[in-house]
Amino acid sequence: MQSIQFRVLYRVFLMRVVDLEVLSADGDPNKLLGQFAALLSGVSLLFCVPLLLGAAHGHASDMWSMEFVFLAITMLAIGLFSVLSWDSIFPDKRDVLVLAPLPVAPQTIFFAKLSALACALGVVVLALNVFTGLLWPLCFSSTDGFISALRSYAAYWITTLAAAAFMSFSVLALQGLAPHMFPRQLFLRISALIQVVAFCLFVGLFIVEPANVTPEVLRAPAVSWLPTFWFFGLYQQLNVASGTMQPVFIALAHRACVALLIVIFGAGITLLLSYFRTMRKIVEVPEIVPGSYRIRWVASLGGTSSGAITRFCLRTLLRSRSHRVILSFYFGVGFAIILAYSVALLARQTPSDGSASRFVSTPLLAASILMMCLAIGGIRVVAAMPIALRANWVFRLTELQPPPAYLAAVRYAFIALGALPVWLGSAVLFFSLWPLRHALEHLLVLGFLGLILVEIVLRGFYKIPFTCSYLPGKGNVQFVFWICALLLLPLINFGAQIEMQCLDHPLKFCAMLSCLGIALALMRWRSAATLPRVSRMRFDEVEAHDLMSLDLGRE
Repeated sequence: MQSIQFRVLYRVFLMRVVDLEVLSADGDPNKLLGQFAALLSGVSLLFCVPLLLGAAHGHASDMWSMEFVFLAITMLAIGLFSVLSWDSIFPDKRDVLVLAPLPVAPQTIFFAKLSALACALGVVVLALNVFTGLLWPLCFSSTDGFISALRSYAAYWITTLAAAAFMSFSVLALQGLAPHMFPRQLFLRISALIQVVAFCLFVGLFIVEPANVTPEVLRAPAVSWLPTFWFFGLYQQLNVASGTMQPVFIALAHRACVALLIVIFGAGITLLLSYFRTMRKIVEVPEIVPGSYRIRWVASLGGTSSGAITRFCLRTLLRSRSHRVILSFYFGVGFAIILAYSVALLARQTPSDGSASRFVSTPLLAASILMMCLAIGGIRVVAAMPIALRANWVFRLTELQPPPAYLAAVRYAFIALGALPVWLGSAVLFFSLWPLRHALEHLLVLGFLGLILVEIVLRGFYKIPFTCSYLPGKGNVQFVFWICALLLLPLINFGAQIEMQCLDHPLKFCAMLSCLGIALALMRWRSAATLPRVSRMRFDEVEAHDLMSLDLGRE
């Protein structure tokens, strides 16, 4: 009976490792896994392009760099996936209420959850290394021959699995330790903060790590503190004969083995202790509720509909864990890309002339524009997800004003929660780094861009945020990823270069600002023209009809 229970729970938990309703097409778990596997396999195939171009062998440092890159990408993917599936290791309240009256042992639930998470992480590792793990180990072989190639394959996969296990168990250890350090209510409040900090830490380490591995880099003191180098040393020790092993690789491999054992035992002990302690509190302790002492700082937003909707959106983002986590990942991606731009900025040579490029940097321009896009896009994504669908009738009964008043209030909320925080943060940064004139000019451009983006994302959004039912599974992970990587980032870089050229010429800058103002006016006019056709706000999202009428009788 326990074996049957384990298999059933394992299949259910595996399909719920990540939020299917947000990511998968039509909410189908198989399509979700297929999208992720195809995306990661495509990344693996891209790294095999140098082999197709004839770059099969190179200098030892070049091979070291490729080995290091594969390990770093695998560890980054596993770390991000572990953070993304943060809530999947513990059952939610619905699971406990359903399973508690049944004769299901807590250890069965625990091992089913852990097995489902391990299977999902194994799919990530396999998909990300399906091509590189078959082709590149032949190039990493120290000598020619069948035995050397077999050793290279074994070293590659053993090291990859060990590095993936280290990242996964590190997140599990942190997740098992946090409930012991904080009360249940406080843990729920800071859980999203821990996730976004871990997300930024993983991406930040990946960005700041050196891309080229040379003997000089291996002798740097900071290498001994970076986990990627530990497992790189483990791979070298497994792949190369012990007689030719360098001492630095032996020390790094020793650190990798010790760290892996520590996180495995740490995760096992903390999870076992917190699992049985948390199961009871999941039912006894409610979700995030308002505290006893609150600072009513949101009262300054006023008593109008705009202020009410803005306060409602703000409190939803602060109290809803799912909405807060999704929005935190958008900001985490923005932080990671800003860090990448900062690394490029440090490598940039400052020109000696008196142009704007002497003071203003294109990477920071692009980073601020990208952060504005991600913030407004993140608000738009989470605003389409209802906070409590059963309370939908409350908003229907209180719809006392015409739709234009609500749509104006929604626009105000998007500006206040999406565009304004990024604009204020950019103002603090640019006023402290750049001359006053250049900072004001870019803030004007950034402000117009934020207003234009708000108009773009609100096109057809005739809803009050977090109140309308929605049709899940309309996103395509592969499409969004490749569009952002191949189209959005180059377009933002191109726009930042154009702005850099206009900062030195007042006439060009005025022309650019005029174009942005005209674009904003046209979009506002188009939005105003569609308002008379909106009879009431939308509270239910319905599927489009498969059969469409052609109205041939009117001819």
